[in-house]
Amino acid sequence: MNPTRVRGHNEPHILDLVLTDDEIIDNIEYLSPLGKSDHALLSLTCNFDISCKTLGLQYNYGKGDYENLCKFMDIDWEPQLRQCCNVDAMWLILKNRLAEGIQKFVPKISTFYDWHKPSWKCPLPKDVREKIRYKHRLWNRFIETRDIQYLNKYKKIRNNIRRITRQKQKSEQNQIAKATKTNPKKFWAYVKNKTVLKSSIGDLKTIDNGKQVTITDDMEKASAFCEYCSSVFTKAEVFHEQHIYQAAAITKPNIEFHEEKILKMLEKLNVSKSPGPDGLHPRILYETRTKITTPLKLIYEASFATKELPHDWINANISAIFKKGKKSELCNYRPISLTSILCKIMEQFIRDHIIEYFQDNDLFSKNQFGFLKGRSTHALHEV
Repeated sequence: MNPTRVRGHNEPHILDLVLTDDEIIDNIEYLSPLGKSDHALLSLTCNFDISCKTLGLQYNYGKGDYENLCKFMDIDWEPQLRQCCNVDAMWLILKNRLAEGIQKFVPKISTFYDWHKPSWKCPLPKDVREKIRYKHRLWNRFIETRDIQYLNKYKKIRNNIRRITRQKQKSEQNQIAKATKTNPKKFWAYVKNKTVLKSSIGDLKTIDNGKQVTITDDMEKASAFCEYCSSVFTKAEVFHEQHIYQAAAITKPNIEFHEEKILKMLEKLNVSKSPGPDGLHPRILYETRTKITTPLKLIYEASFATKELPHDWINANISAIFKKGKKSELCNYRPISLTSILCKIMEQFIRDHIIEYFQDNDLFSKNQFGFLKGRSTHALHEV
């Protein structure tokens, strides 16, 4: 019933309407314009039936109770793991224990309303919030009385609020710019907050029996990417050296998975990375690192002895990343895979063991430069 557009001394009009079912809208609040706009702000309270899945509940690892989580993980692991018949059973005991601890000591948050939150995390000062409420009251008085004095007061406090919020935003942007190198995650989080649209894979076009077919279903898109990536996979030919290297008579002892080294690797984890298919976030593994080294040692030893891997460790979350060209063509995407973090730690043990064996027996070719410490591709020109 209130005018939504007021420009200067002209007659106000109702231009902004809300057309909807009566059962959806609980309340419509009439507020003053945003900034220097000549359109009044309509705040709607909507009644939606939203499930937990729609709300996007996720764990807030930044506010986890890690002290009690470590106490929860501080148990005698050997009796439980030694009695398991295979590696997968041992892994499930550790994984389920961690999942139970996460459920108890890490809170969940909803990301449904993140899109309308201001970019700054600190709330506005109390005096500024009071000024905003006073601005709304002045606007309502002006609409009711059409008194120019209320309009002048409204403009004065509106400009003051606008200046304060802009200074706060500028200060936040300066802090993000200064921390770009030390904390790049903060920079990209700010960029994501300012992004209006999220990039996703649209309709794809492929050839089926000589005819062009458009793929719209997500499952069909995944199958199309799988078939395409399999078709372009090439198996590298074996490189034959002119000289055959003979290993020394000494043999390398079996790999020893020391708890001290496992702990060092867990301490180097980047807690900002994403979890693998097992769902264990690196922040959880980092915080509980002193309590999970023993079970990891037992699992690694059993896996190496039986030549088996837990089921979660052989899976990967694969995403198709757009490179260039037309987004509707499969060939313009590349796959990236996200695997288990704990499996990568075991891979590093094996990798270091093999590298050490090759170096001790002088088995590396002089033409090998990639993935070796102390060798640069620049040295290739000197050989």
